[in-house]
Amino acid sequence: MMILKRELKLIIVLSVIFVGLCSLHYFTRRPYWLDESFVIKNLFKPGYLRYFGVLDPLQSFPRLHLILIKFISAPYGFDYMATRLLSYVFMLSAYFVWGRLYWKNSVNRWLAVLSLLAITALFKFSYYASELKPYSMDMLAVALYTLYLQRQKRFDSPQIRAQLKDYVIVATLPLLTFFSYASLFVLWTVSYNFILLLKRNKNVRSLLILNSIVSIVSFIIFYFIDLRYSITDAGKNYWSSYFLCSDSFLCFMDTFGEGVKRLVVFWVGESDTMKVVASGLIPIFIFSLFGYGPKQWWRDRFRLFHIDTLSFVLFLELFVLGILNLYPFTGERLTLFYAPFVFHMVSKGIDALKKFAWCYWPLLYYYVIYYLICMIRTFSSHFQVYRHFHGSVF
Repeated sequence: MMILKRELKLIIVLSVIFVGLCSLHYFTRRPYWLDESFVIKNLFKPGYLRYFGVLDPLQSFPRLHLILIKFISAPYGFDYMATRLLSYVFMLSAYFVWGRLYWKNSVNRWLAVLSLLAITALFKFSYYASELKPYSMDMLAVALYTLYLQRQKRFDSPQIRAQLKDYVIVATLPLLTFFSYASLFVLWTVSYNFILLLKRNKNVRSLLILNSIVSIVSFIIFYFIDLRYSITDAGKNYWSSYFLCSDSFLCFMDTFGEGVKRLVVFWVGESDTMKVVASGLIPIFIFSLFGYGPKQWWRDRFRLFHIDTLSFVLFLELFVLGILNLYPFTGERLTLFYAPFVFHMVSKGIDALKKFAWCYWPLLYYYVIYYLICMIRTFSSHFQVYRHFHGSVF
């Protein structure tokens, strides 16, 4: 019982630290960078119907999300804090959803602490909490889908009937498509699970029909008002180096290796030294992803109930789309939604080495010390930016 209390205390401490880091950056009111300034130019233009077309300057941005930002921030003259408010709220919400997911999916509760430590410490997460672009919403949308996929496991019992909140959730989850491009990666998963559950539990038929209809209709509407205007040659050219090369085996391995590296180390920030140090976690991620992901998928009879399984399936989606040049294999900020899966698999991979004390303890200390250093650096970065724009904080 004392161990459980200690773990919960650490979770609370990490949560307080993360809220503090996000808030420090949010109240910095730093100026808009290039992409944000392009979005702002669109927000200043009158009306709302014009957003259901090509944005000018050209940007990819979920249209209803953009309209909501304008609705909230226009009364405040598109102030920095007003336009970034949704990102701040979405990132904090995503953090707590992922905290719950880590806690539910970790047999050893220390794994939840280790995974959450990474999100807390790494610069990019608190940075994107004050970023006008919709990356924090991507992280939240995929987290909410993951949370419901785990609830679906209860329908594996034929006696379980759907509750009212199940109908509400399966009808509203597809609507996240209008606010997050990343939700397209998981849009199909709820119906997919219900199809496989239907043989054991006929009670899910109505949920399957409802979710399928809303998902299909949402995707069609989303395509015509948004997606067809957002997939551009300019965007593909910009991200061309992030696709997987199929010209030769050596070219493929080079882009694949670089892509996997970005999945693990990009979130540190701009320090090349810290990225190099983090590279030691890449083999752990690969080992855990391919060791636990397919195994858990098989164990659940190919249903998507567990983070391990979804980590593997999302990786496959990114791989296939990267080969087809349809989506960057690891597009850094475009794949922010996948980073929490990486941290879960890394911490699980470290835990798997418990039988080898000579390897486990040095690796565990390396992981913890590294992320504590990252946390200090993240605070220092945000603090320096705050002082730059506001002077002394005392």
